[in-house]
Amino acid sequence: MGWGNRSSSDEEHEEAKLLIQSDVLTGKEESGFELQLEDGAPGYAWPIGLAFTVNYIIGTGFLSLPYAFEDGGVVESTIMVILASFLAFVALTWQLEILARVEPVLQAREGEAGVEKDFLGDGVADDGDGGAFLVSHRVYELPRLCEVYVGTWFSRLYVLAITLYMYGTLWLYAAVVGQSLAFIIPLPWLTVGSLAACQGDGENCVHYDTDCRVAYSFYLLLVGCIVVPISCVDLSEQKALQVCLSFVRGGGILTALLCIIGAMFTWPYEEYLLGDAYSEGEGRDSPPYIYPNTTLFSFGGLAPILTAAVYSQLMHHSTPGLCSLVKDKTKLQRTFLSSFGTCTVVYFLLGITAALYFGPNINQTLSLMWGTYQDGWSKSDAWWTYFCKYFVLVFPSVEVISAYPLSAITLGNNLFSAVPPEFRNGPRKGWWKLGCRLVATVPPLLLALITHCLTTIVEFTGLPAFFIMFVFPGILQLMSRRESRKHFGHDRTYYTWPFSSEISIYSVFVFAALAFSVTVYSII
Repeated sequence: MGWGNRSSSDEEHEEAKLLIQSDVLTGKEESGFELQLEDGAPGYAWPIGLAFTVNYIIGTGFLSLPYAFEDGGVVESTIMVILASFLAFVALTWQLEILARVEPVLQAREGEAGVEKDFLGDGVADDGDGGAFLVSHRVYELPRLCEVYVGTWFSRLYVLAITLYMYGTLWLYAAVVGQSLAFIIPLPWLTVGSLAACQGDGENCVHYDTDCRVAYSFYLLLVGCIVVPISCVDLSEQKALQVCLSFVRGGGILTALLCIIGAMFTWPYEEYLLGDAYSEGEGRDSPPYIYPNTTLFSFGGLAPILTAAVYSQLMHHSTPGLCSLVKDKTKLQRTFLSSFGTCTVVYFLLGITAALYFGPNINQTLSLMWGTYQDGWSKSDAWWTYFCKYFVLVFPSVEVISAYPLSAITLGNNLFSAVPPEFRNGPRKGWWKLGCRLVATVPPLLLALITHCLTTIVEFTGLPAFFIMFVFPGILQLMSRRESRKHFGHDRTYYTWPFSSEISIYSVFVFAALAFSVTVYSII
């Protein structure tokens, strides 16, 4: 029986006892994130957590943001990205508070006295007012938190939402990397006439010819051979890989940004497109060259930028695992604030500059604009343009190799948390965990083999994001505050701030409802 269906104090104490006796509270590994360093304290320094978090947030979603900026208007899109980024951080701080309260609440349900005193130095931080709950070093995945604070039915609802979202995300990753590699590196034994034959237009479903289908399938299977084994390895063993991939990602984004800025001060993109038919009166006569009649506001583009802004900042399903990577839990807010700030600045710079320079000519997948960079809109055929062209074209594939395992591990851990306790905590626990990782990793690759239609995948993926980012954290925040006040007379945590209030929660609910409605209306 779930926590939301309790009918007696005996049942409440019995279920609390079962949870406390489980691996989650006895210090045994629950989700593969229990790190043990030489000094005995689990986790890494907060910059390592920052690298992992940025890898989670910046998947391949940022490649579609510049198109959304142009479609929604530069000013409107800027406002939406700021709003979405701020609300995403607010919802994430709720999750920190939810995690900070869970162990004291479970032990209080069991009837242990002096809970806060027992947690000093680990679960409670001195805030000058008698102590405030701090996130534990143990990992509680979101399905478990849903079960603890609301009930089994709510946990299953969350697992359904996150499964739909994560499968869609992984499906999108697989389709993007297959298309990108088929476009960039034609297989030598095939007869593809040109790179453009496998490019597609980024919007409509493209029916590949036989050669492109073989190339797409080959690269998809090749990537699968890489990401499936990595997805079966715990995050604690991926420190070096994720830090290195963070530098690759940063280098790719910086290269793309510098290319666009350089072109803005070289010549107009319309002049490259029109050639001799271009006349100077059609655009700016001096740098920076921006597309004439740039859209500032567009109500018709509101839904795409809302969805893109939320999708590009969503990492809330991975919060528990990321928290476990940071050794000093008092640094969690700094880590996540730095991550959101970094990503927001990147989105601004890339989205605004690309929208202003390319205008309506921008591709929905930004990196494909570099197919014509060398001896094209770069107005140069120097060696460095060749490097920039292929670096920007290839690095989204590296993005997938980085982001795919992270997302697959998150989905696998959430599926594992939904496994019945007798299997999850039994002698074959490791096999169950591995099975959940494979169930999370392999099906999206198979789906991508069946269809690579990006519009279908995005429509499938986008809508659950509003619930995962705003609705589930808001409800859990309300319930955890109620439980904390019931047992301890307060709901204070180390991470409590003015936007922890109920009015803030209900305000976010209103925003989520409006954004969801606008998106559904746009799709219909």
